[in-house]
Amino acid sequence: MKNILLVEHDYVDVEIFKRSFKEEYVIFSADTYDEAIDLLKNEVIHAIIVEEMMQGFSGIDLLKTVYKEYPDIPRIFLTAMDYSEVMQKAINEANVSFYLKKPFRSEEMKVVLDSAIDLYHLRQVNKELEKELKNKNRILSRRVLEQSVNLDHQEQLLGKYHLVEQVASSQHVKLGDWDSAIPQIASIVVSEVKASSASVWILSDDKSEMVNFGSYDITNHEEKKIETIYSCDFPNYFETILKGINIRKERLGKDLLCEEIIKQFPSDCNLKAILDIPFFIEEDVVGVLRVANYDKTRKWIASDLMMLLTLSEQLSNLYINHKKKILESELLETNNSLITYQEELHTQLEKLEKTQSKLVVSEKMAAIGMLLAGIAHEINNPVNFVCGGAKAIRSNFEYLQDICSKFESKGKEEANELLDEISELLTNVELGAERIITIVKELKNYSRADDELMFFNIHEGLDTSLTLLGNKINDNIQIVKNYEKKLVGVYCFPGQINQVFMNVINNAVQAVKENGIINIITKSVEDDVEIIIKDNGVGIDDEGLSKIFNPLYTTKSKDEGNGMGLYISKEIINKHQGKLEVNSVLGEGTEVKISIAKNMNTNG
Repeated sequence: MKNILLVEHDYVDVEIFKRSFKEEYVIFSADTYDEAIDLLKNEVIHAIIVEEMMQGFSGIDLLKTVYKEYPDIPRIFLTAMDYSEVMQKAINEANVSFYLKKPFRSEEMKVVLDSAIDLYHLRQVNKELEKELKNKNRILSRRVLEQSVNLDHQEQLLGKYHLVEQVASSQHVKLGDWDSAIPQIASIVVSEVKASSASVWILSDDKSEMVNFGSYDITNHEEKKIETIYSCDFPNYFETILKGINIRKERLGKDLLCEEIIKQFPSDCNLKAILDIPFFIEEDVVGVLRVANYDKTRKWIASDLMMLLTLSEQLSNLYINHKKKILESELLETNNSLITYQEELHTQLEKLEKTQSKLVVSEKMAAIGMLLAGIAHEINNPVNFVCGGAKAIRSNFEYLQDICSKFESKGKEEANELLDEISELLTNVELGAERIITIVKELKNYSRADDELMFFNIHEGLDTSLTLLGNKINDNIQIVKNYEKKLVGVYCFPGQINQVFMNVINNAVQAVKENGIINIITKSVEDDVEIIIKDNGVGIDDEGLSKIFNPLYTTKSKDEGNGMGLYISKEIINKHQGKLEVNSVLGEGTEVKISIAKNMNTNG
């Protein structure tokens, strides 16, 4: 089925048209100028129908654009205005193929559409025939040239072909280096043909201009050469070249074509003869090989033309390779850009995941801190009551014991046993209250906010973590402390360092089994404080050790950890200008060494 574009602003007329012809054609519709142009760019349109009176633009103006940009598409004009006057304008300005007066009859439109489709088909066939004819003309011209070369000139012809051999053997041509090869080719042409200058010109994709890509001139006119020529300034010249016709002028006359050629050269070069030979990619003219003679006319003999035609074929191949290299380079650059973008995206994604994990853990720790602070505060009041009551009971109990000792009675022995039992229970209450007071104190220390650097006692921090983990440290685990007595503390963010101690000690507790030993060593080393936490637990293999600081990596069950402990701990220690190192042997245990700067550089 063929594609029809209907440009009509009346919705009812569009629907009637579609219903009438939808079985025979694929129908596109537009009601604005831009919409119509977009459809012409993106779809294969076999015929266009345009209403004269459109909103915001004239149908004839649209058809003029179609005639200029898409001349093969048959143009059908609709009007409800004065038939003869408008039709004459449409034919003269837009070269319309068919026209109808509104309202039209379906039968009449059907005949016009069928004719338009036939016309489109004929134009396509004609284009193919023109291409074939152009190619055959080129081949025929070549044969005529070959036959026109007299046998007496065979030796001269072979000498001329020496130029082609020189070009083919050029190192730049072999490497496909277009930019370096073209000036060298121009130099060889001038030398071999005994001309004044030679140059190679390339047409732009839209054929509106031609750019000099390399030239050689034996005179000083090279400095004044024109680099670009435009079709709007030289219409006859461009029309001739785009037809693939050689321009062979042995003397320049006063016709329009010769006048345009003379204007393309510096005014003082006294151009007398020129030979312009187009070269092709398939059937498309892409450039021109130009040879010029100054000061005197010359006869371009058949052997010159034969040799330059052969050279133009070499230029075609060289230009094809040049374009391929450009496309390959652009593809490689695009591919490299894509790889770089993917790497950057991956890096940003990793940063985002880490930042998100930090935020989650930070929020969680902040919430835990607030919860611990709240719990400590709430427990503190009733504990104070318990402690105060225990002291009062102890005082009253001692007074009661003193009274009971002064009396002689039958039940004195039983009373003393009861008093001893009460004394033991009261002692347990006092010990429990003191234990609760200690835990509340540690909770307060652990949960305090890190708004600024402050002095922190390392040993108190470690003891706090051990106290809070007391329920996990059973009788099978032995804690061995080897604290350096002179070591007092450092300036840091205490809450964050407590978090590190808690994470590392908790990992050690989870790693050890029966007869477990956890050694905690502190010592001063030059400008740092070192804390070593070593266990005799299950250990970590080499693969696990390489991933141990990765966020979300863990060897524990979901109930025991989320894989963020060591990652967050390392980030905290890095922030404190220190180091966190882990050494482990599978089946033998793990050693974590934490180094913290004694005097942290707050400007770093």
